[in-house]
Amino acid sequence: MTTKTTLLLFLLAVSNLSFSAPLTSHLFQSQNDPKKENLFLFSYIKDFLSILPFINQNFVQCQVENRFLVPEINQKVCLSHLKFKDNSFILRLNHLGYSKFGMLESSIGYARKFGKSVSFSLDFLYLFNHVSGYDSRHSLTFRCSLWGKLNSKWSFGVSVYNPAHLKYGGLSEELIPVKVHLLMVYAINEKVLLIPEVTKTFPGNLNIGVNTAISVNDFQISNSLSLKGIGMGLGFFYKQFLFHLDTKYDYRLGISPTVQLTYFLPKSSTL
Repeated sequence: MTTKTTLLLFLLAVSNLSFSAPLTSHLFQSQNDPKKENLFLFSYIKDFLSILPFINQNFVQCQVENRFLVPEINQKVCLSHLKFKDNSFILRLNHLGYSKFGMLESSIGYARKFGKSVSFSLDFLYLFNHVSGYDSRHSLTFRCSLWGKLNSKWSFGVSVYNPAHLKYGGLSEELIPVKVHLLMVYAINEKVLLIPEVTKTFPGNLNIGVNTAISVNDFQISNSLSLKGIGMGLGFFYKQFLFHLDTKYDYRLGISPTVQLTYFLPKSSTL
């Protein structure tokens, strides 16, 4: 595969939004009502840090994704979550690409829960774009999100990336895309979730999708269908670990497998 072809696929990968959601499931006990279980999707944490104040555990997470089975387009993600009362502090590092070209994204975020049903988050991001033979670009932006629990069955989220319309490199003419993400979570019962979502990127396309998630004991099965593609995932808990395997198929570009590992610190370590 030529460098130009690989670079083109990389640019498409950057613009391609994830549509499949590995879930953490409802194995987390609620702080406010330990008899009820919360329903969360880990793949949405990137856009919805406001989910995290509802999770009463600290954790670290690593993820590797191979975009479209192209060796040069690997995405590596590391994330840590520290909980203090109703506050969550998040550090995240994400790199897409390889040594000759890629995008490094590092962020620091804060989320807080207000009352029992609503939370808000804000995270600041540093973007580093590098292509061999060209000048690198350094950019700053931010993202905010709102998460709410309407009742025991319905939850919703709204997230906006780069709402200030900031530009790459600060002074360039190229705008960092603005992304709006709407998400609903409906608990059909204690084991089955229905998750409709809408994403819109400016400039870019509209994507509408529906995910389903099923939990059986320590195992989780998820699948998704959207205007961009389909996906399937399988996860399972073992002691303090959550393992997740996920495969997404983009109608235009092909298959993207993902491996994710999450380690939950013992509850005694939660502040």
